[in-house]
Amino acid sequence: MTSARSIAHIAGEVVEKLYDQNLGTRPYQSMSEAHDHMSRMCWRLAKWQDDLPAYLRVLTSHDAIEAGQTLETTRLRVLLSLRYFGVRILALRPVLVQFLDPPGTTASPIEHQSRWLRSSGAVLLADLVQTSSDVLHVSKGLLMTARNSNRNLLGAWWFSCYYSECYCQCWCGCG
Repeated sequence: MTSARSIAHIAGEVVEKLYDQNLGTRPYQSMSEAHDHMSRMCWRLAKWQDDLPAYLRVLTSHDAIEAGQTLETTRLRVLLSLRYFGVRILALRPVLVQFLDPPGTTASPIEHQSRWLRSSGAVLLADLVQTSSDVLHVSKGLLMTARNSNRNLLGAWWFSCYYSECYCQCWCGCG
């Protein structure tokens, strides 16, 4: 369970650095400051992902939920994957909020900074769409596996799946 604790620790750092400890009083962050924090958190997530043992690696839209693993291992892998995606979405969100603001409403209307934000924001938006797609794929795989076999993968943590999927649908405009 070290992997679960470390992803929770990274999630705490994301909330602390990018969301003012979830107090709702986030002071103004410049584009570069928000991007720096986001980059550091995404790097920590990538390192966390690289440190996972192969049997717990994060599921993506290219993976199927394997029938050969134990029920507990499969549940943990799905849970860690959904937590990873949720934290990644939280890490990307602050820069994307500035990117998606209509022109002239961002806190820094300086031409070159805005141009930089538009070009880097497009890449981040594509990353968010892929992350959201991965959440939806894993959620669908989870439900299909439970329906097509006697393996109940939902357990008591089904709300992680539900919360992650709802968050992605809100970002994609599907919900």
